[in-house]
Amino acid sequence: MNYPDNSFFDEKDLLILTKEFCIEGADIVHPVYTGVINDTYVVESSSTNQKYILQRLHKIFSFDLLFDIEAVTSRLALNGIMTPRLIYTRNGLPGIEKGQEIWRMMTFIPGRTVSKASCPLAETAGTMLARYHKVFVGFDYKFKHNLPGFHDAESSIKRLISTKSRFSNTEKNKQLEDLIRFVFDQYDKKAFDLSGLPNRLVHGDPKLSNFIFDNSEDKAICLVDLDTFSNDNVAVELGDAVRSFCHMQDVDSAPFNKDIFAAFISGYMSAADFLTNQEISDIIKGVKFVTLDLCARYITDAYEEKYFKLDSSKYSSLYEQNSVKASNLVSFYNEINKNEQQLNDLVKNCCSN
Repeated sequence: MNYPDNSFFDEKDLLILTKEFCIEGADIVHPVYTGVINDTYVVESSSTNQKYILQRLHKIFSFDLLFDIEAVTSRLALNGIMTPRLIYTRNGLPGIEKGQEIWRMMTFIPGRTVSKASCPLAETAGTMLARYHKVFVGFDYKFKHNLPGFHDAESSIKRLISTKSRFSNTEKNKQLEDLIRFVFDQYDKKAFDLSGLPNRLVHGDPKLSNFIFDNSEDKAICLVDLDTFSNDNVAVELGDAVRSFCHMQDVDSAPFNKDIFAAFISGYMSAADFLTNQEISDIIKGVKFVTLDLCARYITDAYEEKYFKLDSSKYSSLYEQNSVKASNLVSFYNEINKNEQQLNDLVKNCCSN
């Protein structure tokens, strides 16, 4: 993935920045091009053989987010779950504010990420996600930073309506008409009501690329990109994971993979003894909810071209990228609709085994 030249900073400037954190001997910095929100770098010390992750946070995040990260990772570490940890500055702060930019340094988790799911990987990732959820049962923490409208299909659709009106006389409006009509036709506030589910602390973005797997085994060892941790419901959380794992390569391909779905849900249920019957019943509803929400967000950014980063190795513009991704999500959603009863039966079978 290639980003515009001004997305990343000069190595010399970054090495100067690293001196403000409590690490020693940093002398190598190189960018990581796989993220879609934050600018990420691997920092290395040739003298200590240590690696770290340096990130410039997207402007949607405030400095308060770093205190939330500290609370979440402390809880995980206390319960024996591997997690990246913040490295504080020499002034005792969890990050650096420079003008409008926020920088943080975190420990590096050795392992590998994958771009395509398999049944063994999906099963172990499902178990890992359930362990995360279980750790936070009864954890009473009030988040300092919140992302308004995140995983909120109604909010995303309202924003899409507003954006559409601003582009009413453009060619984009004509080209996106079918996608917009699909979202409007499928979304029904009452049918997608998940407000009765327990409020749990969840990762918020459990997509395939946010799982770290052991280098030698098909075993999930950690979740990264913890910026979206929030209080939400498990149906939406699992829906987002299923959308990513079962769509194979994130949102760029189809069809829906039932075998991977069964493996992921089986792994999750093996460690999710805290779930209520209603949470289990609403998993497929959560998949559809998240899919429509993300579809609306992609269409909105197809208009505005300012939120998601461009993968210029595949697309010529954010408009093209986002409209293709939205179109693929429509196909994915239709596949879920067509197989909804069978998928609900698979969930029930996983719970009974």
